[in-house]
Amino acid sequence: MSMKIIRVRMVLLLPLIAWILSAADAAATGDAVLDTTGESVETVTRLYNILPVLPGPGGGVTLSSPNGTCPLSVAQDVVDVSNGFPVLFWPVDSGYGDVVTESKPLNIMFSSLPVCTESSIWKLGDASGANGWRYVMTGGVFGDDKSLFSIEKYGGNYTLVFCGGTQVNGPHMGGLLGSGCGYVGVYSEAGQQWLGLSDEPFLVRFKRTVAMGGGQRKNEI
Repeated sequence: MSMKIIRVRMVLLLPLIAWILSAADAAATGDAVLDTTGESVETVTRLYNILPVLPGPGGGVTLSSPNGTCPLSVAQDVVDVSNGFPVLFWPVDSGYGDVVTESKPLNIMFSSLPVCTESSIWKLGDASGANGWRYVMTGGVFGDDKSLFSIEKYGGNYTLVFCGGTQVNGPHMGGLLGSGCGYVGVYSEAGQQWLGLSDEPFLVRFKRTVAMGGGQRKNEI
């Protein structure tokens, strides 16, 4: 085969090779999660309010306690128009870059805990009460199975998913997406909406707030 023919074939193959590499890279990184302005949700350095897509009952995600003691649980603010308490997203694998991508495991943590001394990292609690519900609460550990969440597309919206391996068990496992994974939904109890494993996903959106350290960015809302 002549060198000229080889060169022609290589020229024809290069666009195909580039497309394959690009598709593989996209599959590896996943689609970026977008905030309410249409920009990518950033990791670690920026705070976000997690807001419900559907109005009422309850506002943005915040901290609360069903019995007035620590550790605190994750709930919707009782005021429908409230943004709740800001969180940041911390990917378990630093190789995922500086934006949050769909389906990638991450830790969710409140910017601070105003009262309690445990960590502000979210975790899935053990089954409790007569109903065996498993609530999302604070006191988690970075990278621990009980603290692994992800953000998934659900229809045209986003939902939070707990994905902690063998930690999912009991009568309320949620809508399973795979082994050890379930939707984070809401339970109505004691006049408040509490986050926990549920068959019905909690549809959410992410409102960007100030960067860690107080820096503002163009188009800040």
